[in-house]
Parts: sequence; structure tokens; C-alpha cells
Amino acid sequence: MGATEEVPNVLGKAFGWFLDKRGALSVTQSHLGQMRGVVETALGQKRWPPGAPAERWEEAWSRNGPMLARRMKSDAFATVEDVYGLADDFKRGLAPGERDFDTTTQHPGDDESFFVRYLEALDRADAALRTNRRQ
Repeated sequence: MGATEEVPNVLGKAFGWFLDKRGALSVTQSHLGQMRGVVETALGQKRWPPGAPAERWEEAWSRNGPMLARRMKSDAFATVEDVYGLADDFKRGLAPGERDFDTTTQHPGDDESFFVRYLEALDRADAALRTNRRQ
């Protein structure tokens, strides 16, 4: 094998990594948009939603997270990873089913503050992904 035969293989791998990163970024950006819609609706209605695609978010993160970890700066990656961690908390919150935000517990406002924190985390993750998309 000569050097010229190795060049296409190297270029193919490099292009494949580029496409994988762009695909992972696109899927993640799409999920952040879905999450934002669910969170904004919950805040607007002051009610836990009847269901959300949290399972798909987790599956996609298990596939795309490692790709993004290799391609993003560690602080930007951690920002996006935080949103998916909140998605896990969100899924647990959905377990009891659709319901109004709890205002009767010792900590009224906890449901609402969770969604506010989630929205803030989404803002940070969106910014991190936009910055990474330009790199």
C-alpha cells in the first residue's frame, strides 16, 4: 500500500467524525427545543405535563453524549450534560402523572422552581451548543 491509498481513508474518517459531530449537535439541539417547549408549557399552565419524550432524550444522550464529549470543550459539554441530568429528574417527576404544581407541601413552589431552573439550564446549554456549532 502506498501513501496515496491511505489518504482517502484518512479523509473519509475525518469527514465521518465531522458528520457524526454535526449529527449529534443537531439531534441534541432538537431535543433542547423539545425540552424547552415542555418546560414553557408546564410553567405557563402551572401543571406537570401528561407525558413527554424523556425516554427518547435519555436514549439519544447515551448515543450522542460520548460523541459530544470528544468534540466539545469540557465546560460546554458539562453545561449540556446538566440539562440531560435534569431530564432524568423530570422523568421521575412525571411518574405520578399529570397534576397541578404542588402548593400544599412544606416547600410550596418547588415544582415551579424546578421548571425555572430547567429553563435556565436550557438557556446555558443552547448557548454552549451554538458556540460549539461555530467551531
